[in-house]
Amino acid sequence: MSNSRFVEAFDLCKQVLAVFQDYRILGTIARAEAVLGFVQEAVTHYQQALDFCPEEELIRKAATLTTWQE
Repeated sequence: MSNSRFVEAFDLCKQVLAVFQDYRILGTIARAEAVLGFVQEAVTHYQQALDFCPEEELIRKAATLTTWQE
């Protein structure tokens, strides 16, 4: 499997996060980091995504936790 799309996602997320933090972007960059082998960075970003995720977004929180555990 080619990781080029994950590299593209990683680069784009870094650009967005330089301007503002959003739990959805944090979750996306974490997934890309996990696939690319940046495990510690992925764990940090998954935790930040959970911290910033609004309580009413239970489905998003569940999806983040499920992805984090894979």
